[in-house]
Amino acid sequence: PGTTGSRTPGNHPDHSGQNDLMVLVQDTAQRFWMNDINWGYRFGDLVYINHPKCASTYYSSLLAANQWTPIKFSEIQWGKDYVFGFAMDPWIKHAKAITEDLWSRHRENLGTILDLGPTFFQDLGLFGCHSMPLWVRLQHHMYQVHWIPLDLRQISSDTLLEHLLNHHGCSLDLGNINRHESQPEKLSLFKQVREMLDKGSAIIWQVLAQDLDLYNQIRDSVNPYGSNWTEMYQYVPQDNYK
Repeated sequence: PGTTGSRTPGNHPDHSGQNDLMVLVQDTAQRFWMNDINWGYRFGDLVYINHPKCASTYYSSLLAANQWTPIKFSEIQWGKDYVFGFAMDPWIKHAKAITEDLWSRHRENLGTILDLGPTFFQDLGLFGCHSMPLWVRLQHHMYQVHWIPLDLRQISSDTLLEHLLNHHGCSLDLGNINRHESQPEKLSLFKQVREMLDKGSAIIWQVLAQDLDLYNQIRDSVNPYGSNWTEMYQYVPQDNYK
């Protein structure tokens, strides 16, 4: 008699083809997120990697104005390049990211969304690509980057960047690149999101757990009173990933 599909011993359906498809889909999705969404700028062996809502517009404009070359994520030579980026308190970053996603993707429905209240924002973590956690965007590569904190009170990120570049024998002309300033309406939306997000829920804690742990390590590894980059920065990225 005819059959509709092969069966394995024990008369169980053979799902090997389906499993192969799932692996292919997973691999394709990973390559999309890793290589098509992420990007940066190169100057020799120095590579800046973009981290949305962490002054990425300002620093991308600054590096472009200083003749750094735009690159794709897939062009980074891990283990050889000195890769750096900028990070901030994941709770603040998450509120900024949700604000950006709502402003750029759901502005016409803002009233309806905000009326859903705090629990909605505390339980639902993703509203678009900006609110993707760092570990989703970069996976294990997040541990291979020299992250510069943006929100230390004792020292600015520009000063830390200058010391990093001096350590590698180059410098930047800060020129007339201005930091991006949000519209008043957008700032008001951020304030509302921040208040409703508060300290989140158990769901968001799990979603942001890796980002929070990494940020705490980075923040605690910076000595703002050092006289050079070696004294200022003690965080050691994990270069054992390939």
